[in-house]
Amino acid sequence: MTSVKHSQKDLSVIELATSKQISFRTARQCHNNGMIFLSDILNFHNKGYRFDRLKACGTKTANELLNVCSVYQGVELSFNNEKIDEDVKDVISLLPEGMMDMLEAYCEFLFCKISRRSYNALKRAIGNDEKKVILFMLDKSTRFLSLRNIGVVSARELEQVRVELIRYINIQLK
Repeated sequence: MTSVKHSQKDLSVIELATSKQISFRTARQCHNNGMIFLSDILNFHNKGYRFDRLKACGTKTANELLNVCSVYQGVELSFNNEKIDEDVKDVISLLPEGMMDMLEAYCEFLFCKISRRSYNALKRAIGNDEKKVILFMLDKSTRFLSLRNIGVVSARELEQVRVELIRYINIQLK
């Protein structure tokens, strides 16, 4: 199983609660069970442990934590790939000539698969410049839930687009 490492950009459970991704009660239960950061929650889940087995953790808390895992799972793990460890702009500059056009076309194809709400929120936040959209999508510090009119479902859709873009780039760089 893949382990998620704690980094400076890792969210604390308090930050997750403040941004209303989990309740403060869930944050307190995480803290009481030794899970201080998002990476701790993801590692616990990746090891196959069940949240409802934690002390004072009921169904509602377990569901909140599973929801957080489903939103953030692809973000952290997908960037463990060696070819994407570099700064996003460096990765884009490594692309062969004409690859950016293919990447833009693939990005448009992926956007056809997501909901209108997710698409509109993304375009409102970034604009219509395809290169900026791609850089934004590949930037591992981007938290989609912080965008206006983005909920958990839309964030999950955008995370999946990010994973697909990274997979596509990795295939092209082989």
